[in-house]
Amino acid sequence: MLESSGGGSSSSSILFESPDKSVVVMDIPRSIEEAQVLPGKATDTARRLRLVSARPVEKPWPTPEPRDGGGGSDGITMSMSHSAAIAELMTLEAVRVALDTVRSSYSGPWCLPRVVLGESTGSGDGGGDSGINEDDGENDRSEKRGKRHHPPSLSMDEEGKEEADVAIAVSSSELVRNGQHKQQTSTENASSTQSLTPSLTPPPLPDHQTPFLIPERSHHLLGTISAQRSAFLATALAFDLIVLDPPWPSRSARRKRKNHSRNHHPSSPSSNSGYATVRDVQGARALLSQIPIASHLKPDGLVAIWITNKAAVADLLFAPSPSPSTGTGAQPPLWGDFLEPVGEWIWLKVTAAGGEPVVDPEARWRKPWERLVIARRMGSRVSLSGTGSGSGSGNIDHNSSSNSNNSSSNSNAPTSAPSSSSSSYQRRVILAVPDVHSRKPNLRGLFADLNVLPEGYAGLEVFARNLTAGWWGWGDEVLRFQERRHWVDEDG
Repeated sequence: MLESSGGGSSSSSILFESPDKSVVVMDIPRSIEEAQVLPGKATDTARRLRLVSARPVEKPWPTPEPRDGGGGSDGITMSMSHSAAIAELMTLEAVRVALDTVRSSYSGPWCLPRVVLGESTGSGDGGGDSGINEDDGENDRSEKRGKRHHPPSLSMDEEGKEEADVAIAVSSSELVRNGQHKQQTSTENASSTQSLTPSLTPPPLPDHQTPFLIPERSHHLLGTISAQRSAFLATALAFDLIVLDPPWPSRSARRKRKNHSRNHHPSSPSSNSGYATVRDVQGARALLSQIPIASHLKPDGLVAIWITNKAAVADLLFAPSPSPSTGTGAQPPLWGDFLEPVGEWIWLKVTAAGGEPVVDPEARWRKPWERLVIARRMGSRVSLSGTGSGSGSGNIDHNSSSNSNNSSSNSNAPTSAPSSSSSSYQRRVILAVPDVHSRKPNLRGLFADLNVLPEGYAGLEVFARNLTAGWWGWGDEVLRFQERRHWVDEDG
């Protein structure tokens, strides 16, 4: 039985890895802590700074099923298309295989010790991410339990600030504690959003007064997509990897914001206040269409996007979808004309006590996973199927055709069953104990582990909630978890 990473990963956030790298046990807070410094630069600062987290969930959450008693894999096809049902069954099978793998090969911890402040012990259920998929229909009981266990110190922001049109562009040097940044409204001249020069940067404040921790060589654009699009076009380079975590339609998130507004004073911070989402899939299309991915993705670059378990979400990206006015198949896929899926990573949320899924994987209304769909440019030969030669030059898919422009024939689309003969499509299951709501694993180490991108590659995270050293971040919550109140200095 392996006690630690079985794949030789240099990342301490990867607790276990199968030989083929298809199954990973990962610690979410540690992955974000590691991302605060450049790869291979384990500074004293990185070792001392710890991210404040939610108490680990110890046992699965109760999940009510429909009154008719339906559920399980035999009921999957009742409420979704044939292709979506096949995709869900394949995800379920990948999860089963991953669970069998770790149970037979790993006996170590499911998460590392966490820094938890201001939290009552409660019943021990824990887990700040009470919203399982950020999908519609999350039960109120889970939300109430999540509120009870959220540390009051894990305040995110004040109600109403999530939509602030604030324009900021900052270039930092080291993992600094001066945290100074210049804010402008979106109506100011675009030149004012250029990176601050040392002559314009105020003198560093004492440690106890600094509001943010800014990682080395990170750049961020703070504001909505529409407010910062011009600044991005004027200053951003081309990227090897673009990661997106969009605010998909979610009644539960809107309900949390409404409850927070009703139960808290506007200036009262709360870690469970929810976050701004688009109202429907068409709103998501309009939002994502503003992001200039095609013009800022390198020829062999990758796009990785977190999606919900709704078939309509994946169809929006890569498959034709019905017109909202006629209900017929009239809308082309948003990215289907220049991107093709090459992989899907499944974040399986598990308990800290025994690595059990936080929800029965066969439950109809809830799923214990979130999916990350990874795509490449049409005609690109970059592949996730192998582990690379170690050169950092990426893996080549020799079956790729530069003429594969027809998205409707793409058997790898995430709502369809990938071709069993496709050597370029990778499914990877990441088992991790959930943290505070909306906090995802940092992906830098996972991509570096596969050796599919150039050494020192350029990364961009859109809709980011924290920064990564060496990357760009863009979104109206990009500094959310960079505030000093979310970090503890172990050396005092």
